[in-house]
Amino acid sequence: MNLYVLSPKYNKVAYLDSYRSLEWCERYNESGDFVLCVAATPETMQTIKKRMILQREDTGGICFVEDVEVVQSQEDSLLTAKGRTADSVLNRRIIWTQTVSRSSETAEDFIRRLITENVISPAIAERQIPDVTLGERQGFNDVISMQITGDNLLTAISNICKIYNYGFRITLTDDKKLEFNLYRGADRSYNQSDLPYVIFSDTFDNLIETEYLTNETNYKNVALIGGEGEGTARRYQTIGESAGLDRYELFVDAKDISSNEGEIIEDDYNKLLQERGKEKLSECETVEEYNGLIDTANTYTYRKDYELGDIVQIENKLGIQATPQITAVLESENENGYKIVPTFGDWRAENGSRIRIL
Repeated sequence: MNLYVLSPKYNKVAYLDSYRSLEWCERYNESGDFVLCVAATPETMQTIKKRMILQREDTGGICFVEDVEVVQSQEDSLLTAKGRTADSVLNRRIIWTQTVSRSSETAEDFIRRLITENVISPAIAERQIPDVTLGERQGFNDVISMQITGDNLLTAISNICKIYNYGFRITLTDDKKLEFNLYRGADRSYNQSDLPYVIFSDTFDNLIETEYLTNETNYKNVALIGGEGEGTARRYQTIGESAGLDRYELFVDAKDISSNEGEIIEDDYNKLLQERGKEKLSECETVEEYNGLIDTANTYTYRKDYELGDIVQIENKLGIQATPQITAVLESENENGYKIVPTFGDWRAENGSRIRIL
């Protein structure tokens, strides 16, 4: 993984093909990060510093340098740089004014509007981040009901993407623009027949050191959502249906969702409360954890056979078969060589139970 060092204006100022170690992690619906360790020399200390940018020669992916540490000893001097992928620029903005989804607005268009109003064309000129643009619409048709005020922009977009299973990335274009795009990973499991399968299993000798446990300590399936108002005048909505011992209740305080003194009609306001309840219930599901170490050296090549966000097939000696999504990929290179460590998100086994691979 050779690197270019770019200036804050995205001009190449140095080429880096020698270092002690590099870890480069990209995530499906969160910001990624990197850690780079190089010998501390006058040249590296001048070029690898805060607000500079690292760009991979092979993929063109970029990260902003945010933290630099230099440690000197009698034997050696080491510079360690850390930072995040390009989408972290969204972390520099909040959602400045109350933003409510429009009638029948899709989640994709809502995300694009959040970026436009808070980064590309904000009402306050000083809030604009130069060179940020939107890529082509993907045509995702999921309709959203949401009201947001004051949230961090990156966090809000990440949360929406997790609800609707979108991935997002910002890439540097040839004309030096930071282009935001949504995407969805491909299904490479047994559940489809259009693409070649990607299978991690003991049979292929690429699934090792597996552990399994189940936990429903935080499980909830019915939510009472409290909106605006006080006492008996407070507005409530309920989602979820279960009874007896199978009913696990959760209260969601959603006073921050406002009808703006009746500007938002009752049906639309109730949908906003229900959407908040769904979001909070999604954080309280029964989880079965499947901890596994994946060997990616023998069978499949990252970015050729599978990509970040793809759904793959998992099989182990215990007979568990399931289809997890790759939610992060860590690439590392040091004196011991190059390796890839994928992270798998929540998935459902064939019996319908919820599983997470860590």
